[in-house]
Amino acid sequence: MNMAKKSIDAIVHPTAQTIFFTSAGTGEVKTLNPYETTVICDTSGFTGTVKLPAVKEAEGMTFNIILRTAGNNLTITSAGGGTYPEAEAWADITLTANDNYAILYSDGQRWMTLASATS
Repeated sequence: MNMAKKSIDAIVHPTAQTIFFTSAGTGEVKTLNPYETTVICDTSGFTGTVKLPAVKEAEGMTFNIILRTAGNNLTITSAGGGTYPEAEAWADITLTANDNYAILYSDGQRWMTLASATS
């Protein structure tokens, strides 16, 4: 019996990173890199914004954004600011309570919400 080895492509995701929003004023903006697919946010100090990478750059990827500790709102925006074709059919998402989350997928043309829990 001839047993051939299979080559398996895998992507190893780094441990989820926690983003603490600590600047006063209108809030900080954290622009995600394509490898930052899971982020846990803390807005207990100030409001914050997470900006998704360019939709084409993130093609085929899923992003998990979790508001673990809420004190202020967390807004999720796209790199294109909602303009075609960078973010076709995009509407900003606002997370307002502890453990709110959004799971987003890029097909290269638009961001799609796969699941979310918002208050």
